[in-house]
Amino acid sequence: MDKLDPLLESPGPLGWQNFTIDSFLDASASWAEASSDWDPRENPWRRCASILFAGKFYE
Repeated sequence: MDKLDPLLESPGPLGWQNFTIDSFLDASASWAEASSDWDPRENPWRRCASILFAGKFYE
């Protein structure tokens, strides 16, 4: 069994949990699907910003 890279097991720079683009986009998409509190009448740019921000921490 290969040993995992310790950098991949700990938070990235500035506390980012998903510091590769792949994990960031996956986390953003997962959060967007899991969050159901968005009202379509609200500002869609705010929703977009929330999705991108969630990519930083959502696992």
